[in-house]
Amino acid sequence: LKYSVTLGEALTAFVLGSYVTRTADATERSLANSSPSSGNWVGNPGINPESHRSANLGIMWEGPIQFSGQIFANSIEDYILRDTARGQPGI
Repeated sequence: LKYSVTLGEALTAFVLGSYVTRTADATERSLANSSPSSGNWVGNPGINPESHRSANLGIMWEGPIQFSGQIFANSIEDYILRDTARGQPGI
C-alpha cells in the first residue's frame, strides 16, 4: 500500500507499507549431505514460511535537481537460512 500527498509545487511526501510471505524452496527444505542414495538428508520439510513487514516514510523534492529521503523499517519472522555447515560433530 502506498499513500502520497503533494505538499507544494515540487514537494511530495509518502507512506508505504508492505507484507510479503515466501515459502522455502525444495533446496531449503531438504539438502543432501552427501548423495541422495546414502539416505543422509538434512533439512526441515515442515519449515514455516518467511514473512516480512516493512514500512517506508519519505519525502521528495523535484526542482532543477531532484532530492529525496526515506526512513525504512523491516520486521522479519521465521527467516530461512541455508546452513551449509560441514565437519561439525553431529552433522
